Amino acid sequence: MNRKSLLLFAAMLLTAIASWADSSAGIILSHAGKATPYKASELNTALSAAEEGDTLFLSAGQYAGFTLNKAITVRGVGYETKITGTVEIRLSNNPTLTEGVPLLEGLNVMNGSSLLVSAPCTNFLVRFCHFDNFKCDINGMNNAMVDRCDISTFNLSEYMTDFYVRNTYIDNLSSTNTAYHNQCNFINCDIYNVNTGSGHFNDCVFFKGTIYSSSLCRCLTMKDAVVHSSSASDKMAHSTETTWPNTEAFADNVRIGRLAGNTPYVSHFVPYGPKEDSKNSSVVVDDGKKTIDATIYMEPN
Repeated sequence: MNRKSLLLFAAMLLTAIASWADSSAGIILSHAGKATPYKASELNTALSAAEEGDTLFLSAGQYAGFTLNKAITVRGVGYETKITGTVEIRLSNNPTLTEGVPLLEGLNVMNGSSLLVSAPCTNFLVRFCHFDNFKCDINGMNNAMVDRCDISTFNLSEYMTDFYVRNTYIDNLSSTNTAYHNQCNFINCDIYNVNTGSGHFNDCVFFKGTIYSSSLCRCLTMKDAVVHSSSASDKMAHSTETTWPNTEAFADNVRIGRLAGNTPYVSHFVPYGPKEDSKNSSVVVDDGKKTIDATIYMEPN
């Protein structure tokens, strides 16, 4: 990459940082070392131009819903990247994605809109997102992960064999057919209302509702939560505490729920999360080494 191209890319990067800071809606498509800007209204155009492995950066602002039919990452800045329509993930031919690379990150899918997963894949990952509704209506997800998210309504209506939800807050967890969900795994989650047989719960906290046909290990059931006799439990704790969310949840003398674990829930997408400090951020181009060093400072919101 020559100096002109490096400087252009650096300018694009600084422009993106600045746009996130001043809440000016816009999109940057990162492809093969090049950054291409789009308006917020051109989201579908940017999605069409993106190729497998690319990243779409969405600044703070409001965007329409979209369909993701290729293996790219759509990354927002958190709560202020607001998606007001349904987001559908519909990848063809059951692909194996690069493990650890998210399809969605830092998006706020709001106003009653849904994330709809309508086709299977391997190594599915979404993280640091809010979803008013999360629906997975398919079979055969392999190594699927929902990581550090906030979900108002989570509904599973098919047979999940290798699906994990960790360090996540869920307002309502339900399943259409409780007999088919015993392979779902919930780890370090806060679940406000549960009415499901959605499988394996480890180190989770329940506020109210009934848990059917599940296995539970080191979980905390609060005052209005009931474990049905069809469930198997190990090292369960019960509490009459009604404060929610519970930030001091312990079972077997170990902290549990979304604040526990090696990768605790962090509120990247909520108003009090971190934001970029564009005044102190910088990009340095080194012609000799053919490198770009980007320094992005963070500050509390």
